[in-house]
Amino acid sequence: MEEIEPVWPRYQEPNVSVTRHSTNQPSTLQQEVHVVQLPLDQIYCAPPSRNASSTSNQSNTSRDKKISTTYLLLWLFFLFVIAAVFLVIVLSILYLALKPKSPKFFIESFHIVKSPNYSHTQVSKFKYDIGMKAENPNSHIGLLYQKDGHASLSFKQQEVGVGEPPSFYHGKNHSVCFQVVLDSSEEEVAEEMKTDLESGKVEGEEVLTLSMHVPVKLKIWLVKAWTIKMDIRCNIRVGGEGKSGGFVSDWCHHQVHV
Repeated sequence: MEEIEPVWPRYQEPNVSVTRHSTNQPSTLQQEVHVVQLPLDQIYCAPPSRNASSTSNQSNTSRDKKISTTYLLLWLFFLFVIAAVFLVIVLSILYLALKPKSPKFFIESFHIVKSPNYSHTQVSKFKYDIGMKAENPNSHIGLLYQKDGHASLSFKQQEVGVGEPPSFYHGKNHSVCFQVVLDSSEEEVAEEMKTDLESGKVEGEEVLTLSMHVPVKLKIWLVKAWTIKMDIRCNIRVGGEGKSGGFVSDWCHHQVHV
């Protein structure tokens, strides 16, 4: 009896096909996604598109603020120029209308006075009594000489007396006489000066210099205007008997500081 060999079925590979598609989308709109890996030190961030409009709005706002600030500064500068020009015009008109003139000063007398009943508790042993005259040639401006001034007397370029000028009102087109009393600051020099002047050793020489620094307020009509500072300097020479006050002022000049 013949043996029959069994017949086994031949194995066939299944036919598998893979199709890439997106659900509910036509094939023409299919998109591929690619993933790119970058090192950590090369990762860049871009702001989303919705922030672009806000960034542009902020830049426009800052630009508008700069423009408005520039216009404001230009207006302020323009107003300042107008005010300065107006002030110059007003001062020029006042100067032409008032025609201010400088006052004149003269030394009328000079005396060295020994303090009576002098004691060591007193400040100084000698006093310098200087008689002066001032002339105001202005017809619309009065001069108010104020306190807190300073006066000094020098003998051969050495300060020998200090004090404070008097305060008084100097009217328009008016002359006024006033006294300047100074305390001796150098007793030995004062005694030497008194001896030399009374003996006539320095007769005809310019040995004395009076310097004064005085704040002066201008009075224009009925209005008290600004305050100026006046420096007055007088050179004095001996022209006669010093004991009787025979002194002559060669010249007095002054400078005005606004």
